[in-house]
Amino acid sequence: MNLRPYQLRALDAAQSSLQAHRAALIVLPTGTGKTVVFSHLARQQRKRTLVLAHRQELIEQAAQKLKDVTGEHASIEMADRYSNETCAFGPSRYVVASVQTMLSGHGGRKRMHRFNPSDFSLVIVDEAHHASARSYREIMQYFLRWPTVSVLGVTATPDRGDRKTLGSAFQTIAYSYDVLDAINDGWLVPIRQSIVQVGALDFSDVRIRGGDFVESDLARVMNYEKVLHGVVAPAHEITAGKQTLVFAASVDHATRMAEMWNRYEPGCAQSIDGSMAKDKRRTLLSAFANRQFRVLTSCMVLTEGWDCPQVEAIVMARPTKSRALYAQMLGRGTRPLPGLVDACVDADARITAIASSAKSEVAVVDFSGNATKHKLVCSLNVLRPEISDEICAMARERMKKGVRPEQAAQDAEEELEKKREAARREQEARRAAIRAKAEYQVRAVDPFSATGVARVDSAFDRGRELSEGMLRVLVKGGVNPSGLGYGAAKKIVADIVRRWKGNCCSLKQAHYLHQMGYTPEQTREMPRLRATEILDSAWGKR
Repeated sequence: MNLRPYQLRALDAAQSSLQAHRAALIVLPTGTGKTVVFSHLARQQRKRTLVLAHRQELIEQAAQKLKDVTGEHASIEMADRYSNETCAFGPSRYVVASVQTMLSGHGGRKRMHRFNPSDFSLVIVDEAHHASARSYREIMQYFLRWPTVSVLGVTATPDRGDRKTLGSAFQTIAYSYDVLDAINDGWLVPIRQSIVQVGALDFSDVRIRGGDFVESDLARVMNYEKVLHGVVAPAHEITAGKQTLVFAASVDHATRMAEMWNRYEPGCAQSIDGSMAKDKRRTLLSAFANRQFRVLTSCMVLTEGWDCPQVEAIVMARPTKSRALYAQMLGRGTRPLPGLVDACVDADARITAIASSAKSEVAVVDFSGNATKHKLVCSLNVLRPEISDEICAMARERMKKGVRPEQAAQDAEEELEKKREAARREQEARRAAIRAKAEYQVRAVDPFSATGVARVDSAFDRGRELSEGMLRVLVKGGVNPSGLGYGAAKKIVADIVRRWKGNCCSLKQAHYLHQMGYTPEQTREMPRLRATEILDSAWGKR
């Protein structure tokens, strides 16, 4: 099995990092072959490899991929399935185990104690964004007791909704490949997002726990009949003819969504949930992949470990604040059709192949309400996780009009830069006007001789420009700011403000009194009224 260029880079980076660290992380988007990468790393180990996962689909998927890559059988440790630790021909080099099973047991002895850490050189944690949980850490620490064991985590979503740091489990990120890079390199399909506003949708009272909505509160809001119509009607229109996966807020919500979708298009939708028998679930998923029905509604069943490149549209009918969860849901639709891109010679060829295929993009439908205090995650937060809230808000308005997320972000950044440039020019014009006013309308008031302020700038102040506020105070005080250094100007402004607040002789008055022979010490605290009387008398005013 040939590795793609980024997979080779990830493999090399993992090998290098694990020579310097006991535990490292690689980040690859859903659909870019994390399992392939760690299977190749496992094949290179001198000793045994353990793969940890938390769902049956992930465990069976990892075992199959290990067999495909290495040519050897991988044993499974899960529920009533045991790895062949006592086999006469020796135990398997590869073990894929359920986290829950490894921690099960009686009398203080757990299933993980069946394994001798010294037999292993590598522990791989699949979906490693869960690895900071106590259950994962307990298993990792058990194997890390042996000094030659290393841990590699693989994930598509490195941030946890409950904000626990993965630093408690991993020392470094060995390699990271972003969703947007994978799209631009032609490995994933582009995203076309629609953001639909539903007037009756209000998340203001939905509580937050672990960084995301409380599911019972969210389900209550989303199950409201008016909201159901407000979600299904536009989603049905936007995804017309596409194999569509709908993420719901609860099992009941998923069921009701399927029922309502069938009102618009009889027989098009079915729902799936974790309570279904595994055989029934498998049959249902196979029928969906074979286009025997068009819409599949789900509640948290298909966020991890399910690959279906036939998905052409994703409906986010359960809004979320979690970028990690959103990325998992989005990843169900970004795979290109099978066998399409690996035969292409370069990124341009892959992009062209995708654009001309039956699945040229994935449609993503998000829902927001008129009344909400929450910032909801959209595809842009996954494509550009570093993007500012200001640019994201501007981009969302463009996305509502059908502009692709990455183009919307670029347009928003350019518009914001133009606004900032216009603001800078406006500010410069105001400053120029203030300086012009100082040059041509203000009498030459010498603030240094009149006040005794020293014309000295510190090294820290040299080169600093006067602020607009300082300029306004100086002009109002009768001082020409041209040629003033920042440090001196700061002292003069402070003296002007002190005189205003203390109702003392103004700087202009001090200037003329100085010409009459008054010293700065005499005018510094002189009442303004007294200064006015002296000047009026000298100028013959009554």
